[in-house]
Amino acid sequence: MRLPQPARILLPHQPPMVCIDRLLEAGEDRGLCEVRLVEGHTLLDAKGRLEPCGFVELAAQSVAALKGWERVRHGLPLPLGFLVGAQDFVCSGVARVGDTLHIETVSLGVFEGFGVVRAHITCGETVLAQGRIKLYAPNGAEEE
Repeated sequence: MRLPQPARILLPHQPPMVCIDRLLEAGEDRGLCEVRLVEGHTLLDAKGRLEPCGFVELAAQSVAALKGWERVRHGLPLPLGFLVGAQDFVCSGVARVGDTLHIETVSLGVFEGFGVVRAHITCGETVLAQGRIKLYAPNGAEEE
């Protein structure tokens, strides 16, 4: 398998809850994902803008895609994980229909299934959101 890969094969989610399009880059603790916001995207409001909480969901799914990539490559089932919190997450811009967003995630640490990840979401050169999210992976899937 080579990158990029469609997120739908790396996530345990089912449509319409697959909110990112592709995993572009994958490192041990870092990933880069992409989504093009199209009309009808699950996280858009009635005016075609990304809901602020949508940035947090994009970050969480980007982490899940990275973990999915690691597991699929080793013949393991997709991981099950949960977003349990956000910390110092700042939305400083607006994303809307037609925008292509890049979501970079970097793992800051893992302990007994809980992980903290820094996320940085951009549209072109513009930073739209950034902060930390907290995740939980039962059975230590986060640490494998």
